[in-house]
Amino acid sequence: GGVITVPASGSAQVQPKAVVANGQLVNLDPSKCTYELTGAPSGTAVSSSGVITAGTATGDGKLTVTLEDGGETFTDQCTVSVTGE
Repeated sequence: GGVITVPASGSAQVQPKAVVANGQLVNLDPSKCTYELTGAPSGTAVSSSGVITAGTATGDGKLTVTLEDGGETFTDQCTVSVTGE
């Protein structure tokens, strides 16, 4: 959940997190996740390593982050907001 804000023509590294069995919030290795960005402004994309690169257009999109671990699949979504420079 949450919002990742990226300035137009800028970039940001996604930092996926998960709540583990003991209730602690831990950072996940971005390279172990997969990413899908939908509805984002023109020119905005996400790399396989979780780097969001914004185009010049502003607006919001949805980022889906998926982690497969030990035969289980975990998925979460957040908003990616591209803002004026």
